[in-house]
Amino acid sequence: MSNLPRTAIADLPDEERGVAEALIAALGGDLAALAWQGSWARGEANAESDHDFFLMMRRLDEELIGKISEAFAGGGHWSTYIKTEEELRQYPAHGRLQFWHGMWLVHGDFEQPPVARENILADLRYFAVEIGHDARYRLVHDRGPERASADSARHGRILYYRAKMALLAM
Repeated sequence: MSNLPRTAIADLPDEERGVAEALIAALGGDLAALAWQGSWARGEANAESDHDFFLMMRRLDEELIGKISEAFAGGGHWSTYIKTEEELRQYPAHGRLQFWHGMWLVHGDFEQPPVARENILADLRYFAVEIGHDARYRLVHDRGPERASADSARHGRILYYRAKMALLAM
């Protein structure tokens, strides 16, 4: 189904491995797929990087959300993207490329939403709007002596990330 590369749970960094094992044990057959993504998966992690997992669920309810939350409890900083199979089938035109690149399957499999020229153009339009919005927001709201220089570095990273995503869409 998926064209994504696979990695064994044993090959994950310690924190990812522990959470992956907890998720698989807690969710059982409701977890259709678990993918590792983000800067750690790409080998680009730095001191500020969070840990990223994508969970493809067959179904999702309050009990399962509780189990997912428990699997992440006590860990470091995580960014988790959770979708059901039905939600992925209805995924909008933009944003589909994220399911084709920069992800490693750890468990299960899923059918990636199709990507065509129109999807790539939608991504580029979306990123152009978002970069423009983020830049203007920061020009208006990030002025004055109450703003620390650390905020400037954070905002620069946000804009860098948006620009990187736009380049990946190309």
